Amino acid sequence: MDQARLSNQPSRGRSPNRNRKQSPHLEHGAGADPSVLVVDGDQIAQDSVRQVFSSMGCRTLSADNGKRALLIAESCTVELAWVDVRLVDMTAVEFMAALRERGVVIPVIVASSVPSITSAVEALKGGACDFVVKSESVQEYAAVVSRWIRPTQRVNPKVRRVLNTIQQRYAQRECTLRSLARDVGVAHEYLCRLIRRDTGRTFVAHLAEVRITQAKVLLRETSLSVKEVAAATGFESTTRIDRWFRKLHRCSPTEYRLSACPKPR
Repeated sequence: MDQARLSNQPSRGRSPNRNRKQSPHLEHGAGADPSVLVVDGDQIAQDSVRQVFSSMGCRTLSADNGKRALLIAESCTVELAWVDVRLVDMTAVEFMAALRERGVVIPVIVASSVPSITSAVEALKGGACDFVVKSESVQEYAAVVSRWIRPTQRVNPKVRRVLNTIQQRYAQRECTLRSLARDVGVAHEYLCRLIRRDTGRTFVAHLAEVRITQAKVLLRETSLSVKEVAAATGFESTTRIDRWFRKLHRCSPTEYRLSACPKPR
């Protein structure tokens, strides 16, 4: 269908927005196969799309409603979201707006079982990177998806192990490059180079982004003070967490909390 080809695809020679506003959600390559979030209340449709992603070497996460999908997108590393045009609790446009409110910037493909130019235009205006009709073939699905995610990258096994360990130990002060290098039996200088080569970021930046990811959840979902959030996520001080928030989101932790959780009038 012609409308299924409507797209906000970037111009040739430029890659799509790979990260999330330099967001806390990390690029794939930072430890595992690319993760794709499939959001659809129709289990059959959801399974069909997940099979396509799996065949492309992607790890799939799934949700049957928008609220659950938002929690996953906020707390997990997601490379791409595939979202039904109308979920049980919100529309795809509303879902994308909610992502932006949370500072999560990822490519979103909107899918519809009903061909509609109007739906396609609304989705693209709402921020979707692509619009597809569900009746398309597996090959068509794969062609659309391949425009927005990279093929599975080869990551050094030691780097993969370290990055997975960071996800578990990020809150510990002992989660340092030297200690992780000892865990995998290599010099810390060598591990630093491997991480930079395989993820495109330094160890310090990667660790900070993981910590900021969790800090955002605590700021939004709890009443902990910024000092308590900093301690719970491994930051040495409020100065450190503030510095990284401003670097990644151009706002302070307090400003983020106010924007993410506006007080009722």
